[in-house]
Parts: sequence; C-alpha cells; structure tokens
Amino acid sequence: MTNSDGAFALRLPPGEYRVTTQQGADWIQSPNTVRVRRRTSNVVVRFGRNLRVTGTVHGLSSEEVAGLRVEAVNDRLAARQGEASPAGAAAGAASFSISGLDAGRWTVVATVGNSVRRAEREVLLDQRDERIDLVFERLNDLSGTVLLDGQPLSGTLVLLAVDGNLASARGVWTRYDGSYRFADLPDGAYTLAVGAETRTLNVRHDSDVPVDLRSGRVEGFVVDARTGQALAGATAHVWPMLTNRERARALGVVRTTFVDDAGRFAFNRLPEGVWALAVDGVPGMRRVDVMANGVVRISVP
Repeated sequence: MTNSDGAFALRLPPGEYRVTTQQGADWIQSPNTVRVRRRTSNVVVRFGRNLRVTGTVHGLSSEEVAGLRVEAVNDRLAARQGEASPAGAAAGAASFSISGLDAGRWTVVATVGNSVRRAEREVLLDQRDERIDLVFERLNDLSGTVLLDGQPLSGTLVLLAVDGNLASARGVWTRYDGSYRFADLPDGAYTLAVGAETRTLNVRHDSDVPVDLRSGRVEGFVVDARTGQALAGATAHVWPMLTNRERARALGVVRTTFVDDAGRFAFNRLPEGVWALAVDGVPGMRRVDVMANGVVRISVP
C-alpha cells in the first residue's frame, strides 16, 4: 500500500519490473519499466498523461513554418497533436510543444502540409519532460519560366511525374510572370510536362528549367456524318495526347471551343506538340500534331 504521499517500499531482487497499481476496482499499469540495481533503489512511477516534449524544428522556409504539423506517436499507436509557432528571430525555425504524454517511448514526427518532407526523433519519457531538436534535410527545388512565343505564359498547368507516371503527377500553375516551382523533390528521374511538351529530367540538386514554346493554330470543319450538314453548335475539345481525356479534364488542361454556323472551329496559340481532338456528337478521337508557327487543318469526321 502507498502512504499519503504516494510512497511505497518493496523487497525485490535486482532486475526490471513493470509496476501495476490498483485504484478501487481498476488496475493501472505503468507504461515504462523500473530497474532495480542496488540494495536500495529510489524510483518514481508516473501514471497518467502528465509529461511534455518541447523543442525546435530547423531547416524550414518561412512559408513551410506556417504549415508545420508536429505529433508524437507511441508503439500502441496512440497519437498526440502538438502546437507549433515560429521560433522568434530564428529564420526557418519553429518551436513546438506536445503535452499530455504518458511515460514511455515516443516518436516525435514533424511534417509540412502535403509535402513528402518529414523529420522525426525517438524520445524516452521517464520521470521528467524532455526537450529535443528536429532537423529537416534540405531537398531539391525545380523551378523555371514558361514562355509561349517569347512571352510569359501565365495560368497554365505544369505537371511533374515520377518515372513518367502522369496519373500521379504533381501540378502547379504558372504565375503572372510565367514562373513555376516544385519544392522538396528527392533525387531521381522525373517527367516535366507543359501543354503537349514533355521533358525527362534527372534531379540531383536545385535546378532551373526554362520552357520556351512556340504556338500553332488548329482549324477544323465538322459535318454530321448522316446528313452531310455542318454540325453547328457542337463543342470541340483538345487536350495533350500524353494523358487521357478524363485525367486531362481533372487537371484542367482541356481547351474547348464552339463550332460556328458554318461548321468551322479554331484553336489559336496552341503550344506545339501532340494533341488529342474530339467533337461532341462525333465518335472517336483524332491526333493533331501542332507545329511551331504552323496551321493544321482537319475535317471531322
């Protein structure tokens, strides 16, 4: 039995023990072990979520600090969310605090938004709070500027895929000046896609990859295959041939125009490359090779 101060005394041979106490009808087990090594050992057994881990996270940009998430996870899959805030005058650093932890072994994990970057460290909580530092390793940045006919191309989607798998590609939109940026890239092979243009890159360090495109024009004429009459009011669509229509629509890279009363349609300033063309109400899809400064004329069907 413990006394009014919570103290207890036991005669035990040297070794490791796990302490269990009874409160009423409930049995409570300490999550950490107690080591008895000498003839008399003084130990403190702390039950409940009274411990705390604090520290500093290093290696982030100011923007990344705003999206920082820190939590502690133990081997019983219990998780505790922490609080993070910029670390005063330290650029690229943040302070964090995780409270309400049981004694035992925890892994403190820091992540940033949807980034693949993470930093983690294991900590053993016994009789007191702990302070640790977490450091994010510096990964690669890929950036550049997209030009169309020598002018910045704003508001266009740039895709980046691992090993050419565009189904799981990351995408960013170019800014007003045509610039784009992908951050936190592990070393490896990537496919960069803008419009119908693709490039294979081997990323090993920060890289600047400008994309200078030339445009062409696509003109078409659509008739109803049954009547031979112009298919006025139909909708024509083009998208990069490197992906299917459903994925292109989800990515927002399908361009659309209407067929006029004479059955004609046109796409102006279409970046050079291989495009797919489809017209609502007309079965099938057609390949269109757009050449720089060229005009492609096509009849549908």
